[in-house]
Amino acid sequence: PDGTKHALHLMPCGILNPRAKCIIGNGTVIHLPTVSGEIKKLKEKGVSCDGRLFISDRAHVLLDLHKEADGLREQELSDKKIGTTKRGIGPCYASKAIRNGIRIHDLLNFDVFEKKLRALADDTRK
Repeated sequence: PDGTKHALHLMPCGILNPRAKCIIGNGTVIHLPTVSGEIKKLKEKGVSCDGRLFISDRAHVLLDLHKEADGLREQELSDKKIGTTKRGIGPCYASKAIRNGIRIHDLLNFDVFEKKLRALADDTRK
């Protein structure tokens, strides 16, 4: 209503409603630096996410590794490119589908995270 423009990519638009509770659910892939940046920009514009944004511990984490894989796969296609944004979304959903992806809850245990990250990196090299 105040005419302020917001560029939201991962953040649910409901966050602009001060009464709304927003959820990034288990079916999504989430790039944590992007979400963190969006939270910061919203805060600078007077929109608080405190106590209103909830991220499922089952959501998959989009890593820079996925972005690199996205770009490399696009290069391999040469003249048959699909026009990816190279943001890693496709490779991250592929990791989710084949069940070798990293979820938010994996970040809570470094040993588990390290093991899964190494396995994911090995699979991505293939």
